[in-house]
Amino acid sequence: MSSLEAAKYLVDVKPDLVYIDASHQKEDVLDDLRAWYPYVKGHGILCGDDWTCKEVEDAVRIFAKEQNLTIISPSHNFYQLIEP
Repeated sequence: MSSLEAAKYLVDVKPDLVYIDASHQKEDVLDDLRAWYPYVKGHGILCGDDWTCKEVEDAVRIFAKEQNLTIISPSHNFYQLIEP
């Protein structure tokens, strides 16, 4: 199943980490971030790779702004979103 379908089934799961690594299309990345962030909000880590892909970077920046999150990128291809 797709990551968006999985997010609908895992409503009782509270993961410590969600790693986004799927489509590189901006809207798909935004959809994944929006679907999975509620699972880790306030206690876990939301991160991913392909930061060097412009579409991924654009989506992450949009989402970070929407949620008032800070982006850290400890390597050229990895990102993590943190609460300020």
